[in-house]
Amino acid sequence: MNGSYITFVEEETFLQDPQKYIDNAYDKSENNASGYDLTKQR
Repeated sequence: MNGSYITFVEEETFLQDPQKYIDNAYDKSENNASGYDLTKQR
């Protein structure tokens, strides 16, 4: 949940508590991707 900008989990795990993962993604986005090297690739 903390090591990557996007958290990969099994579908079954996600469906048990989707708000947990949605909130985690939102919190990361509010951090302006601090600590991540985001690049545009084509």
